[in-house]
Amino acid sequence: MDRLNLIPAAFQLAQVRRRRLRGWSVLVGATVAASSLPALAQWMQERNLNELRELRQAAEINLSATRSELKSLTVESSDLFLRLERAKALRSKRNWSGMFRLLATALPADCWLSLLATDPDLPPLVPATPKSATPAPVPAGKAGSTTQPVSVTIDAPRRLRIVGHSSEASGPLAFVLKLKEAGVFRDVILQRTQRESADPQSPFRFEMVCEW
Repeated sequence: MDRLNLIPAAFQLAQVRRRRLRGWSVLVGATVAASSLPALAQWMQERNLNELRELRQAAEINLSATRSELKSLTVESSDLFLRLERAKALRSKRNWSGMFRLLATALPADCWLSLLATDPDLPPLVPATPKSATPAPVPAGKAGSTTQPVSVTIDAPRRLRIVGHSSEASGPLAFVLKLKEAGVFRDVILQRTQRESADPQSPFRFEMVCEW
């Protein structure tokens, strides 16, 4: 038995046309989506690259600030180290507490001191010269693991300058005599003695040098 399609031909053609349009729409959409993936990936990469560049710039700024701070701390640490070495060297060169006791014992009752100073006032510190200018080889994998100690030599003070006052003219001479009798100094020199003013009641001011 023959089957008859009673749907008008125009309606059937419209249905076929709609199905083809949907198929083409899906195909075009898939094509557009596929073609946009590389552009999207490139945009994502550029965005990530910009973020990495910003992070790198921030890291470089922080690194520069850290290096500047480290340089300042290194200079400060070096200065403190030299001061400490100077103090150690001065303490090892002379028994200062014993010397002060000697000065206090030898000082006549009518005298008093206003100044005690080493000469030179601040002896220079000189880093010790290494025996060889060529640094010792460092085993592989241990670079920077050892720190060579820095030794410092000091030109110790060779004399002591003393400035004092006395109510009597004989006071400075008696002070010099007692220091010479102690035998601690190589020489004790009274450089100057004079009244501080024209007033006969004013004390005498004296200056002396004790040499080792």
